[in-house]
Amino acid sequence: CFDAGRSAPSQRPDVALPGHALPIVTVQKIGSQVEVAAASPGAQALGLAIGMVLTQVRASVPHAIVRDADPAGDAAELNALAILLARRWTPVVAVSDHDGLFLDISGVTHLHGGEARFARRLVSLLARAGFAARIAIADTAGAAWALARHGEARITLCPPGAQADAVAPLPAAALRLEDK
Repeated sequence: CFDAGRSAPSQRPDVALPGHALPIVTVQKIGSQVEVAAASPGAQALGLAIGMVLTQVRASVPHAIVRDADPAGDAAELNALAILLARRWTPVVAVSDHDGLFLDISGVTHLHGGEARFARRLVSLLARAGFAARIAIADTAGAAWALARHGEARITLCPPGAQADAVAPLPAAALRLEDK
C-alpha cells in the first residue's frame, strides 16, 4: 500500500525552499466556507491541516501557496498511475481511497531485487514523477494501509506475522476506526 501526495511547483520566485518544504494547500468550498482539502508536508509542518478554513490559513501562514482542489483530476491521475504501475510493477493494483493505491506484490518482488529494493525503486520512480510516497509492505492490506498512513518511516517492511505488533502503537484511526 502506498500513500501518494502530489507535489506542486512554486509559483513564487522569492521562495527558495525545496519542493517538499513549500507550504502548499489545495482548497475547496464546503458549504459557505472555503476549506483546505490537502496540505503539503511543508504546510503541515507550519500547522496547516485538512479542514482548516482558508482565512485561518492566510492569517497564520500568509506566504502559503493556495490552489483550487481538483478531485476529479486527482482521481483520473491516480487511476492513470494505477495502470502504469500494473503494467510495470505488478499486475494487481487497486485505488484504495482518494490518494492511495494497493499493490498486490505477491510473487513479483524477486523480479525487482526483493521487497526492500522494490520499495526503494518505487519511491524513487514516484519522486521523479512528482509524488511524495509512503510505502508499507505487510501480510495484510489493513496493516499495510495503517503503516503507510500512520507509520513514521517513508518505507516500512513489516516482517511476516508481525503486523499486530507493528500497528499496536498507531492511533485508532490507523485501523479505520473512530477514536471512541
